[in-house]
Amino acid sequence: MAKRKMKAKRQPTKRTTTLFRKGDAVRVKPGTACPDAPDLDIGGWQGRVTDLSFVGDETEPTIGFAWDSVSLQAMPGWFIEDSEREGLDWREMYLSLSDIEPAEPRDMAREVAQVQEEIAARYGWLGIGPEGKRIQAVVNSAKDSTDDWQVILAWEKYLKRNLRFPFEVEVCEFQEYGSLQAGDRLTVLAILDTDDLYGVIVSCRKGGQRYDFPLADLVDVDDDSPNAQLIRDYRVWFANR
Repeated sequence: MAKRKMKAKRQPTKRTTTLFRKGDAVRVKPGTACPDAPDLDIGGWQGRVTDLSFVGDETEPTIGFAWDSVSLQAMPGWFIEDSEREGLDWREMYLSLSDIEPAEPRDMAREVAQVQEEIAARYGWLGIGPEGKRIQAVVNSAKDSTDDWQVILAWEKYLKRNLRFPFEVEVCEFQEYGSLQAGDRLTVLAILDTDDLYGVIVSCRKGGQRYDFPLADLVDVDDDSPNAQLIRDYRVWFANR
């Protein structure tokens, strides 16, 4: 993701570059506006220094810092959503030296990592457009959106409610084992089960034979059908979970 950067304001001396080191806790000064959302006052937000950087031809560095868990939890949802859609990183910020001041740490690194994971699970798919919005809705419906198994169960429930059976599919992935191979056509009869390795399992028929097969390895033969979109969304999530 692109780093959030703000053009550094010129300072009267370069000696300010020694004020901070990586890992130091810093706080945004009152009245500071977010560079990417001018209506958002980020005064009082805190983080830890991750980078001392120069922007373009500026002679003064900007300070890059990762938000602490308290600031992350207070971050407006719309700001995170906009960041994901625009390919910007809500985890960190770059500001000029005049906009920050030293602070006392308010948490531990493990707390930051935990909150980052929770936020990423709730918003991380929005950056890929309408498809991501649909995927995110399913992920957020899980009891625990950070737990793959709970999200698989959410997909099972969602697909059972929305897929229209029976429908025709094609095996789209190479199969190392079994009698089915890429290119084979099947009729999907129902969702059978879920598996922590293979995801949603469907009951299929080919001729007179019945098969249990992972939905992630199938595509609808009618690319314009409502089922096709549902399966595509699920396959994108499964491949990138």
